[in-house]
Amino acid sequence: MEKVDSLVLSLILVELLYIFLHLILCWQLAYWVMDFVKGFFSI
Repeated sequence: MEKVDSLVLSLILVELLYIFLHLILCWQLAYWVMDFVKGFFSI
């Protein structure tokens, strides 16, 4: 049973890490788009 629990726990951790990285990438992309739009309209 312990092996199964540790496997499930590791899968959950990987899933959380994936979601965390995905959110960071989305935020970074949003900032780049905002900078691009600001630069585009300031010209």
